[in-house]
Amino acid sequence: MNQRHAVSLGWALLATPWLALSFPASAERAVILVRHAEKGAEGKDPELTDSGRQRAVRLAEALKDTGVTTILTSDARRTIRTAEPAAKANGVAARVVKGGDAGETVKEIDGAPADAVVLVVGHSNTLPEILAKLGAPAKVAIADSDFGNLFVVVRSPGKVPTVVRLRY
Repeated sequence: MNQRHAVSLGWALLATPWLALSFPASAERAVILVRHAEKGAEGKDPELTDSGRQRAVRLAEALKDTGVTTILTSDARRTIRTAEPAAKANGVAARVVKGGDAGETVKEIDGAPADAVVLVVGHSNTLPEILAKLGAPAKVAIADSDFGNLFVVVRSPGKVPTVVRLRY
């Protein structure tokens, strides 16, 4: 690198903090979506199995440093129980959306602060609809036997959301 480039680079590095002050970044809302953990087979509203309770704890551990500010669940025990360890770890009370309705869930997400980190615990049949309503560019399918998906949606005003599908 010649001296002229070094001087230009030096000025660019010095100016960078001032540019950040002059042009603040827009707030981005992050939404984390998971299906409830493994459920028992008994009854209309089954509890989590031992494996499900362990998965709920792993979810809480995975999310403990994410700054979750809002947690939304359906009114099913399995979604509420899946969210409980994460709620406790983040000091946030989970809110129930009756029936896990996708439209109501998205209204709750949109009502959160612009820089919120929202955790949604739903079902194999509600998460794809919620993801679509959040603007996810691809259709998602979740098998009835699949409990380990974790979707992260980052929404920026005026942009197509970024969606990442992970496993936990």
